[in-house]
Amino acid sequence: MKRIFLTLALAGLMMGPALANIRAPIKVDGFFSGSIRSLPVSAAVKLLREDLRLVFPGFKPKLSEGEALVGITVRYEIFNSQGAEIEMAVHFLAVDIQTLTASMDGQALPVELSPDPDEKSECLWRLARHRSKFQGQFYKGFLERMRRAAGLKDSPDTEWLDALEGKDLRGVDPREVYPVGLWRSKAADFSSAAMRLRLKPGINKLQVAYSQKMFIDERDYGYSSGWPERGFSGVDYLLYPATSWPLDTNFKLVVSAEIPEMPAKRLFGKTWLKPEFSSNLAIVDAKPERPRVRLLRGEFTGFPADILSILVWFDAKALSYLAN
Repeated sequence: MKRIFLTLALAGLMMGPALANIRAPIKVDGFFSGSIRSLPVSAAVKLLREDLRLVFPGFKPKLSEGEALVGITVRYEIFNSQGAEIEMAVHFLAVDIQTLTASMDGQALPVELSPDPDEKSECLWRLARHRSKFQGQFYKGFLERMRRAAGLKDSPDTEWLDALEGKDLRGVDPREVYPVGLWRSKAADFSSAAMRLRLKPGINKLQVAYSQKMFIDERDYGYSSGWPERGFSGVDYLLYPATSWPLDTNFKLVVSAEIPEMPAKRLFGKTWLKPEFSSNLAIVDAKPERPRVRLLRGEFTGFPADILSILVWFDAKALSYLAN
């Protein structure tokens, strides 16, 4: 009897990790938002400043995908040099975001979300070019799917990205390009948030705030742990729409990102895992405003890239994944 019990116990230990690994790894992508685009902009209007603040969620073991929201607040200073009020339309790409609010000088603005195939077409080729330069091997799956969806599978490796820019991608189904994830039954198509601004003479302050779902790429999960302790979290923010604005000679873009440490149980109590990151922009550590939070900051005199990407991880093996 004792021998049977030991055999069953050993079998359970051997099968436990295998059973835990029968699900597919969590891979979720395709959530984007970005800077305001003018439609069109008056010569009397200039963009003085953009402050972009990203706040990652409180990471914890077995964080659910539904809780994986990055809080984003964008503040713009817009200067109207004309002696009279100017009314203009603006929009920004906002795919599957939540709790969107906008205000001008503290007064709420109505916002309308609607599909925008033209914005989708531009975003897809810009994103493919960006990801091929920033961690191209890491994003290999996305790039291959994008290439197939655009009908460029037979195009030479050195030419397909250039060919992609001239393609009409408005009809591409997002589900062909992005992993859907376990909780997304259907990928949302690209949509824009539109609003009308009434700019008084002088400086006007526009604020847009919302929550955006995270990029997730789970790696090497097992019996006792998975994402976010294993693999990557991330966010993509589109900077290129704001290049439609004339910039003041003293224009400044300020980017900050708060990334909390993650609690983890260990054999003798609890420890805190410090977040590591990779970004295509030169953002560096700054003095944190809260305990157990890593604060990153960067200041730029123009738009240094089409898209800002930040990858975050707590995984000791992460660098090997990025290298491969």
